[in-house]
Amino acid sequence: MINPAMFGLGPQQMEAGKEVGKHLKMEVIKHHKEGRLEIKYIMIDPGENFDVGHAIDSLADQLIWGHDSFFDMKGKVIDVD
Repeated sequence: MINPAMFGLGPQQMEAGKEVGKHLKMEVIKHHKEGRLEIKYIMIDPGENFDVGHAIDSLADQLIWGHDSFFDMKGKVIDVD
């Protein structure tokens, strides 16, 4: 089991993350030849009032941080809408 504290996550951050999981599910689409992953976050209940955009912003930032921390891989987030 991975200890979230290893990644600088405290109990409050873990609870906030789990809250997102109560509202969203995900699909990961692999494009091997293009070297590309497409991640889609999908509302579990489409009629619910949940700010998907805010969650997307946070998750994109965490993805960039994780790649920088673990792989020393630099990158950027490109906002298209």
